[in-house]
Amino acid sequence: MKKITIACLWVALVSTTVGWEKSKVLADEQSQYLTLQLNNLRLAVDPNLGGRIVSFSLDGIEVLRTTRDEKNLQWGSTAWSSPQSDWNWPPLESLDSEPYVVRSHTADAIELASGIDETTKLQMIKHFQMRMGSNGAPLAVVSYRIANRGLVDTKVAVWENTRVDWGGFTEFSAGSQIRLSHPEKAVVTEDRNGVTRLAFNGMQPHAQKVFVTPAEVTNSKGERQSSVWNRYHRHDLVLIKRCELLADTAPGQTPLEIYLAPQSDFAELELQGPYESLAPNEEVSLVVHWQLFKTEDPRIEDLRQ
Repeated sequence: MKKITIACLWVALVSTTVGWEKSKVLADEQSQYLTLQLNNLRLAVDPNLGGRIVSFSLDGIEVLRTTRDEKNLQWGSTAWSSPQSDWNWPPLESLDSEPYVVRSHTADAIELASGIDETTKLQMIKHFQMRMGSNGAPLAVVSYRIANRGLVDTKVAVWENTRVDWGGFTEFSAGSQIRLSHPEKAVVTEDRNGVTRLAFNGMQPHAQKVFVTPAEVTNSKGERQSSVWNRYHRHDLVLIKRCELLADTAPGQTPLEIYLAPQSDFAELELQGPYESLAPNEEVSLVVHWQLFKTEDPRIEDLRQ
């Protein structure tokens, strides 16, 4: 069975006080969330709501958007199939919001599986694990796999969508190509110290999708390699997303996408994985690493994970 994997990194920066000495899974009796905790880093998922990441915090400080909308969908972090042109809107409920089966959970890992979508025959498998990162801070490894459970070939990519509150700013590598969903509505950015900064404030008054294509590089084997990273700064926290993309994204999509929703008081930080043709029972995957620190922590500049 063919597996195509993309490894990515999320980092969010808060304090470095050590709390728990080993990873553990906790079941919240009221919400039935499944929780992983390593030292002072905590991640919670809800298998009853699409396997969604409902909380990511350090020392109890939350970095994700937790305010519920009327449909209980536009908060936390989820994953979809890509491209969007395959389903327009809303996303496939079987992947995004319907209950997932808990395949396993141990002291440091959780694995969930969606049902098989009736129309596309796609299935999403999510795996969450805690370990220490090479920078000496706790790391949550989030792996998504989309499997083709149909009888014919299909093309698809994994799409991670993480919602954060409006306010603060986001950053990505300078020199990236930027495309706007509504080019007639300007987006204000600022380049400094090798990064492009996009503020989530009154300078961005319109709903807008910002499509970002980082500059390509070639690794030591001569293979194409696009380094994708994204930082979100707010309330003394920094959230960083990083990905090494070795293949093209789906039509109309880019490796990094940022959705601005100022009227709804949130933004979306999105990663697109490789767009691949899958025979029956083949899979394509996206691996994302998450961390959390305070803004003054020097590891904020370390993107080697």
